[in-house]
Amino acid sequence: MRLTHQRRSYKAGRLDAQRVAESDGLGMVWAPREDAFADGLAAAKAWAGAHGHFLPPATAVRHEYPVGKWAKNMRDAARLADRIAARRKVGEPVGSEAGALTDERRRQLDDIDPGWCPAWDNLHQQPCPRLSQKRDIALRTAH
Repeated sequence: MRLTHQRRSYKAGRLDAQRVAESDGLGMVWAPREDAFADGLAAAKAWAGAHGHFLPPATAVRHEYPVGKWAKNMRDAARLADRIAARRKVGEPVGSEAGALTDERRRQLDDIDPGWCPAWDNLHQQPCPRLSQKRDIALRTAH
């Protein structure tokens, strides 16, 4: 049975319990997209914890995870969701919502850093947190 079919059968509750147990024993990932998002979210939390914000450059890597590329992809998905919502609001056809960030995932990213997805190009915002941190350090050491 192909892996895709096995996952569909599992999700629908039609996969034999013996096959589920065998697959689990081999380390089967039943929801790879959920696991991938969880990995990215963990990297985002680590980045924000270390840097005080979640605006990594596209080339950023945290513990061997490409957190910058993942963040860019999440911002693209959030902006797609925003465009879909705007079209829906004015009564225009929406089409496929594939690739759009869900409200739940956006909330999880907002919990890490509410400014993670600026309306403008991220390149303009990246220096701001660093400047703010340097200013805060300068103010603390001046007293």
